[in-house]
Amino acid sequence: MLRPQFALSALLIGLLLAGLFGASAPGAHADRIAAKRAQAQGVLAQLQQLDDRAHQMRVPLGVASVLYTLREHIALIYARIARATPASTGSRPPNEQGPPLAP
Repeated sequence: MLRPQFALSALLIGLLLAGLFGASAPGAHADRIAAKRAQAQGVLAQLQQLDDRAHQMRVPLGVASVLYTLREHIALIYARIARATPASTGSRPPNEQGPPLAP
């Protein structure tokens, strides 16, 4: 009966030590942060492309509100990611103009 408890204790101690040593590697943490920032920059670039495409679209008056809502949502997500990413200060925000309407 003592043997399974010892094995469980040894496993828990091993996991604890692995977590402590893994968390103390500053290079690994910095690499993850850099990777997340790069990923955020890629998402911001994609959002900018989507907004540019949405801004160039010509739509009938009946669906203009849907396009406008889409562009508002793109701008909202862009702003949230840009706020959370300090390296995003050099990128431009999505267009602030309303959607063009079909004649």
